[in-house]
Amino acid sequence: TFHNPTKVSSKELYDRNISIDNIDSSGRFAIWEELLHRFYKRNIFIGSGLGTIQHHMYTYSAYYGGIKIAHSEYVTLLCDLGLVGLFLYLLFAAMSLLKGLQYALKGITNEEKAAGGLVFLSWLALICAMGFDNVFNYSLAVHSIPFAFTGILLGVVNNNKSILQVNPSTNQA
Repeated sequence: TFHNPTKVSSKELYDRNISIDNIDSSGRFAIWEELLHRFYKRNIFIGSGLGTIQHHMYTYSAYYGGIKIAHSEYVTLLCDLGLVGLFLYLLFAAMSLLKGLQYALKGITNEEKAAGGLVFLSWLALICAMGFDNVFNYSLAVHSIPFAFTGILLGVVNNNKSILQVNPSTNQA
């Protein structure tokens, strides 16, 4: 992460004595700046079209030193889908994350609490990973996990509502 890691201690990190100039981005900052200038700034609201970044990076990977991915899904979303696409994606993530937190804290059954916790934590992890890695295409199923957990949570909640309607005496609240 750092140009000279032997000169960086946990105390410096804690005291915030680390300069951004000491971070080794492996060229990511320059690539992000180039991609944003080339594809986002021209079409801020709607972007340049789905798949634009992937096509560009594959076609001109030699220009980027052989790198074929942007290593930031936020840059990819902004360039491909603009502010509208990024907003809609983050809106769904926020709604799902908050619903997961709600059920993790106030779920009726242990299954609802566990499913809510999985939704909340998986979205939190994904949102962080999206900043510095390519989770849509290259990290196995990382991007689909929060969506799957959200579906599981909704299924558990729906199943519990059906059970309570059939037999109200099973309410554990």
